[in-house]
Amino acid sequence: MTFIPLPKGTDTMPGSVPVTVATDDTVLKDVPNTIATHDAAVKSMGPQTVVAARSALPAAVAEGDAVRAIADLYGRLMLAGYDLTADALRESEVNPLSEQYVPITLIDDQAVIAAAVGSAPAAAGQAVAPYKDAVLQVYLLGGLDAVPADRTVTITVKGTLGLLVGAATEWVDITRRMVNLETGVDDVASFSSTGNTATSLLLSFGSGNLNLTHFRVDYEWDGAPVVGTPGKIVILVRFRAL
Repeated sequence: MTFIPLPKGTDTMPGSVPVTVATDDTVLKDVPNTIATHDAAVKSMGPQTVVAARSALPAAVAEGDAVRAIADLYGRLMLAGYDLTADALRESEVNPLSEQYVPITLIDDQAVIAAAVGSAPAAAGQAVAPYKDAVLQVYLLGGLDAVPADRTVTITVKGTLGLLVGAATEWVDITRRMVNLETGVDDVASFSSTGNTATSLLLSFGSGNLNLTHFRVDYEWDGAPVVGTPGKIVILVRFRAL
């Protein structure tokens, strides 16, 4: 493509010699300066951008073909993502937060052969941010002691906003807010397993109840199971972003 500039305000080369251009050549021509006044009527002189007004999106063209800019019927340029029907720009997430889940093991599958007392994942608890919901899966087995007699393991769930009393974090028992997804029941003070009868639980924090900074699961055996008939505890949490 050849560009042939013309002097300002003329349609011909110097000396009024007409110029013939070849097909597909482009002629550049200066236009008289037009002073635009803010908040005044649009002038007919000077260059103006014209785009096609559309009430619906045009059909797609072949790759590499030229396309025209388009506007709605009010002259507003349409950008990618503009929805003509809703008269709004739409956005979509490549990896939506509502589909993001994070599983974390709070305590691994382990045999217990002592009168264990502890917190999962630790006394400092599990950080919640930036997640909005979570479900705990818990497996408990009390086991037997040397007699042999049944031993019982009991768990409770505690939460905190990070309140410090002195140098210690204040933890509040929120077990009664946990919903047993198998039975649909809440308002239970604790969960337990006795002897070799295992307890398997799916516990939900319930709507809005995970507005915490940390939570933890406290567990305690009432006696020491022994090798051969040990107790067991496994806890997994699955966080949801939204």
